[in-house]
Amino acid sequence: MQHKSFRAFLSGGKANVIVSKWHIGKMPRSGANALSLSKARAMKLGAEWRWAHVQLDVNGAAHRIWICYHSKKENFLAVAGRVLSDGDLLVVGILEHHGTHPGWHIHGCCEELDRSSHGRLRYPEMVRIPQPNQRHRSMDFPLSDDEAMDIAGKHFRIQELRQSPELSAQQSLF
Repeated sequence: MQHKSFRAFLSGGKANVIVSKWHIGKMPRSGANALSLSKARAMKLGAEWRWAHVQLDVNGAAHRIWICYHSKKENFLAVAGRVLSDGDLLVVGILEHHGTHPGWHIHGCCEELDRSSHGRLRYPEMVRIPQPNQRHRSMDFPLSDDEAMDIAGKHFRIQELRQSPELSAQQSLF
């Protein structure tokens, strides 16, 4: 079975958006709050990360997004994925910022995806936009949970995550 691309995720109709509360501290390796890629693999974040997750339907298919940031290191990660019938996650796009090098960027796959990429955070078909040697947009790093949620809402085109017009003045990567 083919699964939709990051492009289809961005342009798709979004419904039934449910946002968790914000957490601080180590992300659990299992359970509803874990960034679980498959039954055997989960993402692990350290003690000073703040994170929340979003459940939503995109064109009728279940998806989840984890929004995570570490203020002291200026690291941001928002992972969007389609939940497959066996519970595994097929990551369709990742929005990132690293304090160690400039620029916000996205890793995504614009082609139709198949099951060979499930359970992985990154896979060979993903492209980075913009490329490391290209100009990056200058956007402020989020200083609050609201700002982090707004950045994810803007870039993943989910109106329900947008916090306020004042926070939304920054440009999107698209």
